[in-house]
Amino acid sequence: MKKMNLVKFTAPVLAAVSSVGAHAADTASTGIFAAVDFSGYATFIGTAGVAVIGIAMAVKAITVGKRAVSKA
Repeated sequence: MKKMNLVKFTAPVLAAVSSVGAHAADTASTGIFAAVDFSGYATFIGTAGVAVIGIAMAVKAITVGKRAVSKA
């Protein structure tokens, strides 16, 4: 079953990647992507991910602490 799910996921991805080459020759799309700076987004997404994981761990720590106190 896992192999079937892998095939279902891989086929559309390969189709999408293979179609990118046809659009790469278009100068309008390359100009648009060149005009947008994506470097700040990677930092923001990484920081947001660390914050979300930190909050989730803090909530889990409170639950574990309550459990330890109730068993003591």
